[in-house]
Amino acid sequence: MIDPLPVSKEKEAVLARTRPSWLPPKCKKEEKRHLREWEKMMSRSAEVEKRRAAKQLEQIESSRQTKGSVARIWEEHVLPDWDATIREPRTRELWWRGVPSKDRSIVWSRAIGNDLELSGSSYTAALNRAKSAGQAITNMSAEEKQNSKEAQWQSAIIRDVPAVFPELGIFAQGSPLHDTLTDVLLAYSSYRADVGYVYGMHSVAGLLVLNMDAATAFTALANLLNRPLPLAYLIQDQSAIDRWSSLILSTLKYKIPSLHDHLISERTGFRGADEWLEPMLTTLFTSVLEVDTVSRIWDVYCFEGDRALVRALVGVLGALENRLYGSREEILRVLGWEADKEAWRSIGSEEEVMASVRAAGKMEKQTS
Repeated sequence: MIDPLPVSKEKEAVLARTRPSWLPPKCKKEEKRHLREWEKMMSRSAEVEKRRAAKQLEQIESSRQTKGSVARIWEEHVLPDWDATIREPRTRELWWRGVPSKDRSIVWSRAIGNDLELSGSSYTAALNRAKSAGQAITNMSAEEKQNSKEAQWQSAIIRDVPAVFPELGIFAQGSPLHDTLTDVLLAYSSYRADVGYVYGMHSVAGLLVLNMDAATAFTALANLLNRPLPLAYLIQDQSAIDRWSSLILSTLKYKIPSLHDHLISERTGFRGADEWLEPMLTTLFTSVLEVDTVSRIWDVYCFEGDRALVRALVGVLGALENRLYGSREEILRVLGWEADKEAWRSIGSEEEVMASVRAAGKMEKQTS
């Protein structure tokens, strides 16, 4: 309560710090005792705050030292003897802890592999074809452009590239990686002319370009999108999409039965699970999660393949659970193509998200 009246000079002379100003002053003996108690309380509070600050500094230093140790293991033991160490069970713990950002280019590209046997010259050839097509497009009439797949792909790429990780500001027109990402997407659309450019591909390629040079990112993108789960959504193979949806739903039912039942209930009115799964799986979480968090998920996905995506998806749904019991429209505001990124920021730090993802692969049911 605030004193409603100004304090008189006479009263100010006898005011106590431990008593409201509108009450009569305490006796001197009681005032001294309460003042000592108040000073002790303030001293204890300052000591608690000091210990808390020291603990935070200790945790930061411990985290820094741990990351430094993990980085040395990758660089001194794993990378020099990749084929042998990568098969050791203990190495799996390393990618769950996170690949050092400066090593992600080589680690991700090796873990993704190159079953398609692409090379730097493959990238150059595909990009040259795309640019030749682009020159031809400039001479087309408006009607011809409407009927040209290549023209539509190029227009969509130009539209979408600046929207990749906008908080970083490095893919906007004139920014450092704008042209690099544009070239990688043009090259892929030329290389896979049967697929071309599909919305969502821009942010997947963007995460690769953040970590790799253009030719390496192109090779990784082509091989990554050739994995069964992303390929199913890329080419809209409905039978394959249904199989993956079924696996995800059965895992969700085991781990979080109440959320599973709500998402498939008639009340929500979804035609199928792919309505809310597609935005996350087409973009491999790059459209909704912050860069550091999605990179940690990819540290596992690059090694463990599509089933790691299933695990990650169930883990993420668990972290978002309290936001997903609403109507169809409310659910899509979190999981749909126009997802509210503020909702995703509420799921916690990258360590908390990875803990949820890890828990999603364990056999114990959650209690909800």
